[in-house]
Amino acid sequence: MKYPLGLSKLLRPACTNIKCSVGSPSIRTTVRPNHTKSLQNSKCLITGGSRGIGKAIALAFARQGAQCTLIGRNAENLRTSVAELGQTSSASPRPFDDSDSRHTYLAGDVSNPKFWQDVTLPHGGVDVLVNAAGITHSALLVRTQTEKAREIVDTNLMGTIWACRAIGKIMLRKRAGCIVNISSLLGVHGGEGSAVYAASKAGVVGLTRALAAELGPKGVRVNAVLPGYVETDMTAGRYINSNHHDFECPREACSVDRLQYTTSGVIYGKTPSQLAL
Repeated sequence: MKYPLGLSKLLRPACTNIKCSVGSPSIRTTVRPNHTKSLQNSKCLITGGSRGIGKAIALAFARQGAQCTLIGRNAENLRTSVAELGQTSSASPRPFDDSDSRHTYLAGDVSNPKFWQDVTLPHGGVDVLVNAAGITHSALLVRTQTEKAREIVDTNLMGTIWACRAIGKIMLRKRAGCIVNISSLLGVHGGEGSAVYAASKAGVVGLTRALAAELGPKGVRVNAVLPGYVETDMTAGRYINSNHHDFECPREACSVDRLQYTTSGVIYGKTPSQLAL
């Protein structure tokens, strides 16, 4: 089975807007052929980096020599994840301690704009921003509590907006950088019981389109990845039937403005590490 286009492929200089999605056996992309940019010594900021897709992306980046800063709410989980980065880094593996300058973390709430206003980047800058922080909730909209709906939108959409605003300013100053936003196939396809989540992820797609137009001409690449069902602790306990219409896509190629994807069905049971390849 062929795995989808991975995160590292989105770091090509020619990729200046959303052109591809992840989560299907076959991928259509209009990115022009080019060599993947090396991540050696690149300063990468990954939200949601202590678990799931964000952690898998950080591990993949560390293996390519990047300096990773993980962002999440739980400091202990972040410390554990950073320790794993040190063991998989292309540099000499070493135990993590607070003086380690290769990989580090920031504990905070990405949905709080004040966190981004006050943030101090440990490595003094950022070359790559990956917005992978997100939460989900399976319930019909009419049964969704107001507080839960706000939490989902604040984390998945507003957190991505605040991060792009803060880090985008830094990248604009040097007219270089790459932003990758993790959306979801549900953001363009929808699904029963996912109204608020799908809406938040659709917002991420719209945000990415707009930012590609705003920042692309100034040297900052902006892309989105739309995974199908991925096995993480966030989705643990949720039964997914590969034949269920909520998680299937049309077999024909679909186009949503500048976003294109081709699929003959979602790959089910895909792990975060496979997505990050």
